[in-house]
Amino acid sequence: MTYKHGTYGNIGDSITATTVKSSTNVIYFGKAPINLVKDYKEKDLINTFIEVSDKTDAYSKIGYSSGWNSFTLSEPVSAHFDNRQGNIGPIYLVNVLDPAIHKKSEKTTKQIAFTNGRAEFKTDTIILDSIALADKVLDVDYSVDYNFTKGTVILQSLQDEVISGSLSCSYDEVDVSLITDDDLIGAVTANEEYSGLALLELFNRETSKIPNLICVPGYMDNPKVYSAAVTAANAVDEQWQCFVCSDLPIVDGEEKIDTREKALKWKEKNNYNSDRAKSIWPMAQDSQTGRIYHGSVLMAVEFLRQDVENDGIPKETCSNKPVPVTGPYFGKDSKSKGFGRSKANKLNEKGITTFIRNNGKWVIWGGHTDAYNYGTDMDARVIFDTYTRMIYHIVNDFQVRFADDIDKGLSVQRKDSIINEEQEQIDLLVAKEALVGTPKVLFLAKENSTSDIMEGDFFFDIPVTVTPQGKSYTAKVYYTDDGLKSYVGEEAA
Repeated sequence: MTYKHGTYGNIGDSITATTVKSSTNVIYFGKAPINLVKDYKEKDLINTFIEVSDKTDAYSKIGYSSGWNSFTLSEPVSAHFDNRQGNIGPIYLVNVLDPAIHKKSEKTTKQIAFTNGRAEFKTDTIILDSIALADKVLDVDYSVDYNFTKGTVILQSLQDEVISGSLSCSYDEVDVSLITDDDLIGAVTANEEYSGLALLELFNRETSKIPNLICVPGYMDNPKVYSAAVTAANAVDEQWQCFVCSDLPIVDGEEKIDTREKALKWKEKNNYNSDRAKSIWPMAQDSQTGRIYHGSVLMAVEFLRQDVENDGIPKETCSNKPVPVTGPYFGKDSKSKGFGRSKANKLNEKGITTFIRNNGKWVIWGGHTDAYNYGTDMDARVIFDTYTRMIYHIVNDFQVRFADDIDKGLSVQRKDSIINEEQEQIDLLVAKEALVGTPKVLFLAKENSTSDIMEGDFFFDIPVTVTPQGKSYTAKVYYTDDGLKSYVGEEAA
């Protein structure tokens, strides 16, 4: 205890906005500014799963840059943890940028002016560990740090005799242009080294979590990456079913994709028609902050938010959910003014999600998968994103709950017990309005032949009806003259 007399004030640690925790796991693949993280080599930040729970956590683990085009993983960090609609996480990030490889061939040299033993300069491409200051010794004569809010390098004198004047400073810089689509797609080498999207196979092994959503912001409008993403998401490690949040481009080479007609043609031409993906067009802008978002990231954020509100059950679409933007973004030089609901619906009927202003708020608009095409024959499962995601949820949940049963003896009693346990889960989903009707878990003779049972292969059928989205409500209002009778009272007999 210290004796006090008078008024006092203390400055405590910063408190960031609360982050709501989701049980849905979204994995983003891209480029993180780990070049701004000290000792990045020792921290295993390349082609590995990095769990991030809030903005401060992200800054310390993988850095941050406002240059989202160069450092694509900074966008989901902002969207999830600096969101005026509310923060939601955690998220998993896979960074493919390796500063030891993806760097400029020549060092950068510049004069740095010190004042009172301190110098500061702006850059987000510096490899912080490579900095050298004249004849000074790092961590003896001076320290180096990075301010992620301002995007500046800070050099601070550590000796009693402070550094002053202008000194020569040299450092390496990353070159993100050296990263190719193949780096994001990744591969498994003969030595069983995993990279990019190929790493998804190890997600459950590394985290003990189920992969639910994946996104490659800034690259999902590339057909090659889109194809790789939906392939990677299909029965991950022969087990887990995963959904992809995707984008259509606003520019393809020299061509602007800034009209609805161009977007529709581009989707058809490039076969963006997977039943396990959902693509959105165009991008979206928040004029208050200057941020320009990929719709795929905003969809992933809202999927997580809805899943939290529904106890982890993906029964709610991200469509018609408000997003922290002030309008669509068609490109820097586009003349497009956008469109209203009627024209947005023409995109929806071809499986393209978009943004509109609805009931005074900017919202995501469109609840379908990429495979949806109004008026054509299609598997009912592809009509809504909720249909697909709910079926994936049931499949994944079944595998988790009965994983420990594998290689044990399956008696008739245990078989019946599994049916009863799974029926309880299905009934719970009906009670929570995620399913409708009276679905029954079945063990059919035609699916379980004697030879299959002899081999230890058992099949449980679970036909379910996912609760349909209320895509449209129509009120039929018509005139009747019946009310005019109220003007005239009953005549006396």
